[in-house]
Amino acid sequence: MEWEPTPIAKLGLATGDLLAPGSPFTHEDIGRLFEADSPLTRENPYALAAPPSTVRARRSDWRVFMKFCAERH
Repeated sequence: MEWEPTPIAKLGLATGDLLAPGSPFTHEDIGRLFEADSPLTRENPYALAAPPSTVRARRSDWRVFMKFCAERH
């Protein structure tokens, strides 16, 4: 079964909650941080160089961290 990222909007995050002013990235880019096609990891080949279970754990932890940050602004 292929993992699908949860869209930022479904996490209950408001527009602008995760982006610094002038950020060149979108909410979708941030939400896909640990995906193979993420523009944020394109320049860093080591970001996804881990066993599949580790990459899945990072994705899960990232979603939890994004929600934590949004709740605390």
